[in-house]
Amino acid sequence: MQQVAGSPQPSYRGCCIKRGMTVPDEPINCPICKSKAQELDRTGDATGFDCGEHGKFKVADTVFSTVKATTREQWERALKLAKGRAKLNEWPVIRHFDFQ
Repeated sequence: MQQVAGSPQPSYRGCCIKRGMTVPDEPINCPICKSKAQELDRTGDATGFDCGEHGKFKVADTVFSTVKATTREQWERALKLAKGRAKLNEWPVIRHFDFQ
């Protein structure tokens, strides 16, 4: 934890908040549309995204290591499938089988 100049609140940027959860150091890009997105708190084995166009969703880490050369249309189809599986009040999680 570090104190940010001129801020009454300490910054938690980049430090561990709770086991397995961190606050990201910088914005990331949405894997679907490549626009800037905010990374959601990391929990489990998935990266969460908050995209202005695609909303809040997670991508299982295995997707990034096993799924190659995907188009935007393939990503959007995968998100649609994940939304169909998502439980009420839970973010959809894109998994490797959503690209098959």
